[in-house]
Amino acid sequence: SHEANNEDVASLGETFEILALSQAVQVQNLESLTPEEALNAAFNNGEAEIDSVTLVEWFSALAGMPVTTVSTAEELTDALAQGGTIVLTDDVELGDEQITLTEDTTLVLGDNTLIAEPVNVDKTYGVINIPAGVTLTVEGGEGQMVLDTNLSKAVSASIFQNDGELIINGGDYLATCNDSPAASIVAVVDNVAGGAGSSVTINGGTFAVGGTRCPNIIRNWPLSAGSVVELTINGGTFKANPDRPITYIWSKN
Repeated sequence: SHEANNEDVASLGETFEILALSQAVQVQNLESLTPEEALNAAFNNGEAEIDSVTLVEWFSALAGMPVTTVSTAEELTDALAQGGTIVLTDDVELGDEQITLTEDTTLVLGDNTLIAEPVNVDKTYGVINIPAGVTLTVEGGEGQMVLDTNLSKAVSASIFQNDGELIINGGDYLATCNDSPAASIVAVVDNVAGGAGSSVTINGGTFAVGGTRCPNIIRNWPLSAGSVVELTINGGTFKANPDRPITYIWSKN
């Protein structure tokens, strides 16, 4: 992992296995092409551009990690319920669906957009709910996740409702609301006192909120005494809401 440090390596002991994946490309007689063009022509038969989605499919298969590709809301909902590595191959629109993970999951957006426009939901709403003990890693790439709650009656809505571990590696994230009392990109839900707690790690990406009722990029529910929440920001761009006087990267209520 790009997050590993010396302490992580030391914890593995004196010996450990390293999995390295690489691919050589023959470019003879392709001198007139750029390196990117040569790669596509020689390694992909010129049929499709090699992008983050293609690479994830290839290398995950080589490493023995199955990949599920999805292009519809139904396929995405089913795949997220099973966990593993999930790759969007097209834009996906969700309505009132709330997807709760049960297994560790990696979601690869590629250059696609996942948009949720809930209308008939109750007091709380999360597009993707991450329970305690489960990790969601989002490989955002050039993709986007959007939550539009302008027609929602939700008391609180978010793209991610996190009680486990959320890791975001790039991508664009936008939450907008005018009627809902609160909406955010991440809602960190209450953790049981003395438990392991939840964590959010942001390694890159662009995060923005819009609309008259959206002041919080990350919203923290009122916590029980002794509960633990950890936020780590290693990179990323956080944009102010032009419709609000103040935008909070992290809000405690």
